[in-house]
Amino acid sequence: MQIGSDIVITSATPIRGGSTSGGSAGAQAGFVPGAEVRAELLGALGGGRSLVRIGGGLFAMELPEGVAPGSELRMTCTALEPRPTFTLSLAQNVPSPVTISDAGRLLGKVMREMAEGPEETEPLPRPAVLAGGVPDDTAALAESLRRALSGSGLFYESHLAEWAAGLRTLEEILGEPQGSCSSRLGGEQPLREGAVDPRTVSILRDQLAALHNGTLHWRGSAWPGQEMEWLVEEREADGRGGERQWGSELTVDLPRLGTVRASIRIRGGEVRLRFRAGEETAALLQRRSSSLADRFAAAGIGLSDLVVSHDEAE
Repeated sequence: MQIGSDIVITSATPIRGGSTSGGSAGAQAGFVPGAEVRAELLGALGGGRSLVRIGGGLFAMELPEGVAPGSELRMTCTALEPRPTFTLSLAQNVPSPVTISDAGRLLGKVMREMAEGPEETEPLPRPAVLAGGVPDDTAALAESLRRALSGSGLFYESHLAEWAAGLRTLEEILGEPQGSCSSRLGGEQPLREGAVDPRTVSILRDQLAALHNGTLHWRGSAWPGQEMEWLVEEREADGRGGERQWGSELTVDLPRLGTVRASIRIRGGEVRLRFRAGEETAALLQRRSSSLADRFAAAGIGLSDLVVSHDEAE
């Protein structure tokens, strides 16, 4: 909507595949009514909508004609509900010649295809089972988990660079999910240059999510019949003398103990460990906590904090 000859009011819709957790899209993105934001126009989505990046988020917006891809727009947030709404001044956002990098153009193309592509495409299979049975060797299970995450396709491009440098074999590359798209396997006709294989869309979403919020999420089976979720996250230093923080959370639903969530946070020399479980399991873990702390100490890791809490939901 345009007010007068200068002010335009427009709303932003998160691109499909973004966050689906509770709360409004505006609140999740950190928008504050009355605050100015800067947006980058990546390209056209069709239907009069444009693909816009605001902060780390990607949105579809209706923008005035003549705004060139690559333009940076200054907008003011006016509302969060029902969708994030902004005003922008045409006088302050006169398009200027900007060159978008090849990476920026590819990102715009990928996001358009993700937003407009078919939903029914079968995604590429990813490693889903870590061990053939209940493991006796926890170190072996940890190594299987590392391999599952490494071979999940999230790091495929960096692995390609390592292959080009002679640090990985072609067999390792073809063994990753995206490797199954290669025309070297099964004689498939290669895609045209610049095209995005729709089977890779789910991996692309996870890659973009990891770049956006520093979180990797793995779901699968620790062994047949034992489901498991694993979350790894990185938090940058806050710029006020803080240190980078790493975190990991493991969730399993065990036959006797029920659902147990174990999380570890590492920042500098601090290591914090927390368990959440049902009442009986939490009591058992509490009784064994000192033994666990001793095992950490024997491995040269001093725990700054070890907390066991009772999760009412369990």
